[in-house]
Amino acid sequence: MKIGIIHTYLPGQDACGITQNHTDRIKDFLLEYRSDFTFEVYEATLGQLPKSVSECDAYVVSGSKFGVYEEHAWIPALITFLRSVNEAKHKLAGICFGHQIIAKAMGGSVSYGNTGYMLGIYEAYLHIPEYAERLTKNWLSPNTLEHFYIHYAHQDYVTDLPHGAVNIITSPHCKNAGFIIGEHILTIQGHPEYTNEYVEKVFEVFGDRLPEETLSNGQKTLSEKAANRDALKNIFGNFLYR
Repeated sequence: MKIGIIHTYLPGQDACGITQNHTDRIKDFLLEYRSDFTFEVYEATLGQLPKSVSECDAYVVSGSKFGVYEEHAWIPALITFLRSVNEAKHKLAGICFGHQIIAKAMGGSVSYGNTGYMLGIYEAYLHIPEYAERLTKNWLSPNTLEHFYIHYAHQDYVTDLPHGAVNIITSPHCKNAGFIIGEHILTIQGHPEYTNEYVEKVFEVFGDRLPEETLSNGQKTLSEKAANRDALKNIFGNFLYR
């Protein structure tokens, strides 16, 4: 299976100065699910997008340093492509910025939050409304965790869901933390691909730019909680593969 990663961060080396970048972390995360996945990376910030929806079997939109409401030439082009993926009912997943830009592309709204920058491991709840169970039956196993922990790194939020979207993930600080559209779109505000090692590096490099409360609370979560990476890997892997 070929997965297209729509990279919406800056290309090249990670901002923390480590060898991995956002695409590498997404690849590693998905390869834990199936080692035979192959990938094609599209640098959206450079205007690189698939010429046809059929170039890949599924697409994943990454996180970003940018906001979906910012005026960058590459954002309208990305929105147009995402709409074409939706129209074709092609598999599409979004992480953080990806979650937000998919919401915006489909008619939802995104805004800057009032909770400050959320960085660390925080709880989330998975709930499938009864009327939407048929949409997830092919990829969501009955024993999927209803309560889990996931890495977060964001300050923007999906404030209004697109028409036809079903909210399936909530967090105490984020009502619309993940949604589905039909059987072909899955998004999540958190970062299932992150590791503690990476977030610790973020704290090390950017700690002096963060509010003291954000820094101390985030560091505390890493020592007290563990992200449910395996459960999240199965949710995303099942969705993309099945």
